Amino acid sequence: MGSGEFMVVDGISYYVDYENASAVPVCNKPDCRHLSPRLDRGSTCNAAMEYEAIFPYSGHLYGIKLESKGEMEVFASDLDGGNKERLGEFPAGSVLQDFLLVQSKLYYTTFGLSSEVPKESDSDMELTWDLYTLDLDTLDTEKIISHTDIGHGIYLLGGTEEYQIYSMGDESSMAFYSLEYSTAQSEKIPINGTGYQQVIPRKDGFYYVHISDNDACSIHYFDMDKKEDRVYVSEEEIIDLLGDDVVTVNLQTSFGDGVIFGAYTMDQTQKGVFLKENEDTPSVRLELPDQMEKEEGIQFNGFSSETENGMFFRYVKQTEIEKDVTDTVTWYAYEDKQALLNRTDDIKIVIEPKVSSMSNPVDSGGNILN
Repeated sequence: MGSGEFMVVDGISYYVDYENASAVPVCNKPDCRHLSPRLDRGSTCNAAMEYEAIFPYSGHLYGIKLESKGEMEVFASDLDGGNKERLGEFPAGSVLQDFLLVQSKLYYTTFGLSSEVPKESDSDMELTWDLYTLDLDTLDTEKIISHTDIGHGIYLLGGTEEYQIYSMGDESSMAFYSLEYSTAQSEKIPINGTGYQQVIPRKDGFYYVHISDNDACSIHYFDMDKKEDRVYVSEEEIIDLLGDDVVTVNLQTSFGDGVIFGAYTMDQTQKGVFLKENEDTPSVRLELPDQMEKEEGIQFNGFSSETENGMFFRYVKQTEIEKDVTDTVTWYAYEDKQALLNRTDDIKIVIEPKVSSMSNPVDSGGNILN
């Protein structure tokens, strides 16, 4: 296989080919319809295991599922989905939060209700968050971090081959840490951020969203070697982009040496997606929402990943199926970087939706079928 990635969408495992901007179900069965059990209870499609996550390792494709009793099941198969084998079950929690593969080790975070006596109301119940490693060669597991709190947990945010940046908080604050893979030791980083969104890593540091004492947002770069923090996109530049003092900012993805970020007023009346290519150039607005107006109600929802030549992203359509209950349909698309900068409408649909987030079948326009 060439350059690409494996991903799970609507219960089906896909291989996304970057070069050809296409997605192929991970199934080697001829004449297979590639339907998940949500659409076909008798489905025997190799791609329909409804994994929570999939990833390649050592010539095989690994898949993760959560059991009802709170264990994590791990499977391995050929890269085309054939010859599946269940490797075993491993410690987990009620929810699998994040995972990443570093050499032979899978790092994953889970959370569930704390074993301690719960608080008076459901909203005050304590959760225990754990960070594990699973060695895929030996199948040994180790818990390296455990954290119990009300509402704040452990979030893997991004990193390099040597370290991972994660956030962990308590009831009053959120802090950043660097986890060194070789020693499994963590070091607190002296910065202030939102703690819940990704960082954009570079070889010697990372970009992150900085929150000032008056809750104003800017984008900073933290140099891991020099332990130096500097402004990359200032609060003033972001305000000028939107023309309003109150904004929320989130990092979307990298773009070469720069970053793509979203900026929004609190009431959502002013919003946009912007590119900052380097410190010496001003941020520019990307007109993605207008380009992706396939039909009424479909909106840009964020970037999935960056390739050498282009960008993968999502857009969604939301439908109220009953009072205060909204169902969501998601498309995955691709556009060449140069076309993106030139604001040309050259978007390719990579994965069309078959079911909604609530497992309702949908047609090609994302309309829920009765």
